[in-house]
Amino acid sequence: MSETLTLTVDSVTEETGRIRAIVLSDPSGGELPPFEAGSHIDVHMTGDLVRQYSLMGDPEDRKHYRLGVLLEEESRGGSQWIFDHMTPGMTLAVSQPRNNFPLHPAKHSILIGGGIGVTPLLSMARVLDRRGDDFTLYYLTRGREQTAFLDEIGETAWADQVKCYHRGGDPKRGLDLDALLKGPRADTQVYCCGPTGLMTAVRDASAAWDPHNVHFEWFSVDPEMEAKAADNAGFEVEIKSTGQVFTIGPDESIADVLQDAGLPVETSCCEGVCGACITPVLAGMDEIDHRDSILTDEERDEEGLMTLCCSRSKGGRLVLDL
Repeated sequence: MSETLTLTVDSVTEETGRIRAIVLSDPSGGELPPFEAGSHIDVHMTGDLVRQYSLMGDPEDRKHYRLGVLLEEESRGGSQWIFDHMTPGMTLAVSQPRNNFPLHPAKHSILIGGGIGVTPLLSMARVLDRRGDDFTLYYLTRGREQTAFLDEIGETAWADQVKCYHRGGDPKRGLDLDALLKGPRADTQVYCCGPTGLMTAVRDASAAWDPHNVHFEWFSVDPEMEAKAADNAGFEVEIKSTGQVFTIGPDESIADVLQDAGLPVETSCCEGVCGACITPVLAGMDEIDHRDSILTDEERDEEGLMTLCCSRSKGGRLVLDL
């Protein structure tokens, strides 16, 4: 497992009734490992509870990691634990920053954030502004009272490049994604993070775009991937370095089976959204049933990578470089 950092909670600030801003620092006051805009960290809570949160601060600030946490209506334990237990002065373990949502060179960047999904985009906006790059941040929420970080945004040099939409249940008040993304533009990069409904809507509206120009940060399972679970079948996995062969049952993941056997497979989200368990495949690539939300087509087809926590084989045997 990757080395974790032990950090101090500097502050916990209520942004809205259901969103809190968290600031973390090194207990000794030292510099933290660097991160890029779009990065996230794993936060280790009680027991085996681990959740991923985007870093929303300035990558040039080496003294702090800043997170925004939404109390989910149907929390699986992570956000509820933070709201119930996280207080200034306590220490907790976090992972090194990991980036599956990096910025790319472009004449113009379109940032689309829904609710708490704005957090990685705030970091991106800071970097784009510092570079002098052209961008627009579209910030979508239900209403102004649910819109976090407005005061902070208002104090930035790029505040006029942020457009807020408070839909409040009325589609006519929302952002017209079809109009915004009409006609693919080779000189433009699109980034989206937010609720599943927004992510799928942006994916549909940008269907004609080059996939290299449209990027998503998923922190829940893509519904298209989740629907595949009903078709699970058993298959075999061979470990190239040892020759061991394991049978993966319909209700088992590759990661779980290999971890139970004592093999060094790192996992975190177990949903194909964090990238911790990405592994090269040496044989059987044509049989992989990819169910992650982070690997690109090139990473899957040309580099032969897969996520062991959720992706499977359609049949036959996979040989892993592990």
